[in-house]
Amino acid sequence: MRTAIINSHISRMRRRRVLKIFTRLLPERGDEEATGEVDDRDLLRRALAELAPRTRAVVVLRHYMGLTEQEAANTLGCSTGNVNRLANRGLKQLRLALGDEPQAVASADCPVVDRSRQLTQRRAR
Repeated sequence: MRTAIINSHISRMRRRRVLKIFTRLLPERGDEEATGEVDDRDLLRRALAELAPRTRAVVVLRHYMGLTEQEAANTLGCSTGNVNRLANRGLKQLRLALGDEPQAVASADCPVVDRSRQLTQRRAR
């Protein structure tokens, strides 16, 4: 028993040793694009941390885990309408926090915009 403890301790100490290799050349710097991706992920994590816990849960379940509205509602024990509302609110807050404003869509590309414009014109008459 004593031998096993000693051997285990020696093995652990060997693993903790750091091998130092001295070279004349410095290693190359990391890729700037890779560091930019890390910065983006860090920014996203911080923005998610700012959301309310329930809203954050919905955003993570829907957009990170890929669950449907019904699956997220069953997981959280609420209605699908509540999941939809919280997801929209969470994405809006994330856009504001990250500075990503949605781009305007040309009416020719989006039939929903055309339809809403038609309905607005009918009500005005």
